[in-house]
Parts: sequence; structure tokens; C-alpha cells
Amino acid sequence: MIVLGIASGLCVAGCDGIREPLEVPGEHFVGDARLQVPGELPAVSLSILKTAEFRMPEALVFSGGRWTVQRTSVHAAVLVRHPQGAFLFDAGLGTHAGAHFADAMPFWLRPLMQYTQHVPAKRALGAEAGMIGRIILSHMHWDHVGGVEDFPQAEVLAGRKDYELATGGGAAHALFVPGQIDEANPWRLVDFTGGAYENFDRSQDLFGDGTVVLVPLPGHTPGALGMFVNLRSGKRFFFVGDAVWAIEGFRIPAPKFWVSRLLVDHDSAETERSLLRVARLMRHDPDLIVVPAHDEAVQRAIGFYPVVVR
Repeated sequence: MIVLGIASGLCVAGCDGIREPLEVPGEHFVGDARLQVPGELPAVSLSILKTAEFRMPEALVFSGGRWTVQRTSVHAAVLVRHPQGAFLFDAGLGTHAGAHFADAMPFWLRPLMQYTQHVPAKRALGAEAGMIGRIILSHMHWDHVGGVEDFPQAEVLAGRKDYELATGGGAAHALFVPGQIDEANPWRLVDFTGGAYENFDRSQDLFGDGTVVLVPLPGHTPGALGMFVNLRSGKRFFFVGDAVWAIEGFRIPAPKFWVSRLLVDHDSAETERSLLRVARLMRHDPDLIVVPAHDEAVQRAIGFYPVVVR
């Protein structure tokens, strides 16, 4: 049944998108007092590594997009340098991406998943690769987990429901590749034991200092998560994985094209709820820089590695 949506924003296959963000009566935005004086935060920086890129019609990226326009998308990893250690948010396509693609990608998905200009994060980072002590996964699809095995020294953090699905009965799902879950890496599951943050009910302050905060963003996968990075300069970033494939998904707002949703979203209604939550947050805080994992234009505006943002 290709009828996807939630109350106050039903979107039937082929529609242009959700007309207005869902208004939630009494919704509260819980701020962090530490961000009122960002200069007192620990010195944190970030860089975005493009591990590969691919092109597809804009119409496949978000509902209402144009078939005549090709969009460049990326497989990215985000490098965050914190005084307590450097880590990656997502690992992008790793050294063995070609083998993973050939062995595990169903023939009917290959046209959508083809990629070019493959530069694994390990190769791009060079000597700095040895300093990566942790990898946080926005979700556990093949194009986000692939580079993990290039960093055997790194602890891997993932959403509990994603890990259980990828390593259990759901491992046969087309976009999970069990062979990428390397036992050489220690794995830790994120349970979001912290309180409300912005308009999210739960959170996890990674270092306890307000610089890096994880929140649940379920839907695309059941254990998907997003990451806020708050810098001394006052800049705030929100990395949202594959909740949408392009920033227009939040701005319109509009979900992925209905065929794309059927192929890649675990729960379309849940994905739409997460999409609307982020759309409302962007309306509440226009200065927040929201970064979808595959949106090349948004990431290019920030700057690709070796550009460092502080």
C-alpha cells in the first residue's frame, strides 16, 4: 500500500510533499544554558570528508523535485576534533566498498546506488586516521558503515534498534551488509539516557560539556540518530543522516520520492514525523545549520576537508 504520511500531513504517492509542518500544541524547545556563552565551550572543530559522490534526478531526491535536473549527492564522513579525542560521524564508503557493493547489492538497487570518485576517509586523513578513537553512526546502512573496518582501533556507537536489526533477523534487508560489522571494533549502543534537548524528548550529551549532543531520529532506520555540534564561534550544526536526502526535504517540507521511500525507508510514517520535527526546529532556530548526509550543496557551502570549521 503506497499511502505514506501522518495526520495533518498526509502525502500520497506522487504528491509534491507535506504542505505545512505539523504544529504540535504545547511543543517545548529545551535550550542549553551553556550555549549562551559559546566562548566558554571546549575548543571543538569539524571537517566534512567526501568519500564518494553520485548523481540522480532531483525528482528521486525529494517529492516534487524535477526530473530534468540532475543532483550531485555525496557519501560523507564528518570529522569532529574534541579535546577528549577525534571521532567520525558516519564512516562513508571504505577501502572495500567495491567488494561490498558487488557482493551484497541487489541488481535492482544498483542503478540507484552507483557511485564515483571514491576516496575512503582513511586515505583522505592520512596520518590523522590513527587518531580516530570513535565512530558514531547516524544509521547502519551500507554506505555509512563501510569505512568502519578501516579504523579497527575505533569504538563504534550505533542506535540499539539498528544494531539489533542489522545483526539479527533483519540482516537480509537490502541496505544492511552484515560483513561490514567487524568484530575487531568494540561496539556500544546508544540508549539516549539524557533529558529533552531542543524539541527532542531524549538526548545523549557525548562529552558532558554541551559540544556534541545526540538525539533519536527514527524512521529511515529504527535506530537512526542525529548529532548537534556546538562550536565556540557560536555556530551550531545538526547532522541528520538520511532523514531527508536534501535540505529541501525540510524546507518545503517534503519526503523522499515515493519509490525512493519504498526502497530505503524502514518506516515512512516515522520518517515523516522525524522530518517534521526537524522542519519545526529550523523554523524555531533559523541560524542552525542542518546537514543531510548526502546533500552535496549544503556540505560544499560549509567546505570539504581539509577545510576546518571552528
